[in-house]
Amino acid sequence: MRSRPSNSSHHSRYSARNMAKPTNFFCAAPEAQSVAEVGDFNDWGPHVHPMQQQTDGSWHLQIPLNHGHHHYAFLVDGKPVLDPRIMREALMRAAALGVPIIQHAEDTRLTGGCSMNLGPTSFRLGLRGMPAFVFQEGHDPVAEQAFREIARLTRGAYCRFDLSAAHELSELLRAAAVYAAGGVKALADLSARRSAGAQKLLAQMR
Repeated sequence: MRSRPSNSSHHSRYSARNMAKPTNFFCAAPEAQSVAEVGDFNDWGPHVHPMQQQTDGSWHLQIPLNHGHHHYAFLVDGKPVLDPRIMREALMRAAALGVPIIQHAEDTRLTGGCSMNLGPTSFRLGLRGMPAFVFQEGHDPVAEQAFREIARLTRGAYCRFDLSAAHELSELLRAAAVYAAGGVKALADLSARRSAGAQKLLAQMR
């Protein structure tokens, strides 16, 4: 049987991936004078999506977004702030493993093309034996330089991954979790079993 192009285009046009759904954003910043939403969906424009303050002091905005992953941040009185809910989830997982979590935003669209001052903090982590495993999505050269420096100062490792290849990040996260649980020996054992993620981390830590 031959398919009918008209039906195919109809389903494609109205597929879940192509339809926008209302997405609610909340920011707890009761002392702020202004809060806006910036992201890849508005070309990081600071005046495109201003948020409205609620009676409890929080800020809210609903934006229709297409299905998929989006990068965003809050602009609180003009300063970029990442969504704290993401870090709360990471901290809960870190508490279960007994390891610290480092959050570092190095999006040059938010930092004005400048690298953040990361040296002293990273160096102290290295002295305490806390290596940072830094995984970068994309190919921003300024961010890469900063991330490599964090890894070097903490005696950790830096790796770049492509978001379209989810298995790459999965391998890296698995290797980092194995190190957190069993140290270098456990990471070396995983590397010996031909784990690409473990091999990449271990090669930089030796």
